Amino acid sequence: MLYAKSKGKGRVKLNAKAIGARVLALRKQRNWRQVDLADASGVHAGVIGRIELGLRTPSLRAAIGLSISLRRKLEWLLLGGGGGS
Repeated sequence: MLYAKSKGKGRVKLNAKAIGARVLALRKQRNWRQVDLADASGVHAGVIGRIELGLRTPSLRAAIGLSISLRRKLEWLLLGGGGGS
């Protein structure tokens, strides 16, 4: 199980399904295919598919690439809450 530290919250368990839903929603907002997001983020399209299905959490490297390409804060991508911009 992956955990992240969050300000004032101690360790927080990462929710793979919630992360995947955020990635999927942002990708669809941009009318991108998984290969488009893969090209923009440097994350393999197959990995993006597994993340979107909630089957895995992104590695730190993948999360950073997704965060930059989707133009959302890394904390929001991993933990949700707020607007994330």
